[in-house]
Amino acid sequence: MPLRERLIRFLNWWNGWRLDLDDWWVRARRESDPSNLPSSIGFLEEACIVVRTPEQAREVDTGAIAEREEVYYEPREL
Repeated sequence: MPLRERLIRFLNWWNGWRLDLDDWWVRARRESDPSNLPSSIGFLEEACIVVRTPEQAREVDTGAIAEREEVYYEPREL
């Protein structure tokens, strides 16, 4: 496994991402998470965020996912 991939997986683990039985990356939702995701990336539940790849998980943590044209932040009440 290349160093970059190992680093991404370590950072994902450090930030709370875990691989579930169906090969989805899952972690508890945070206030800074996007309020919606395109189905090509993953989906949101009330208490968790789920994405398909470790790279997408890293993009969620760094905020890079918000730069994609297909993702929109919507105001939400907590």
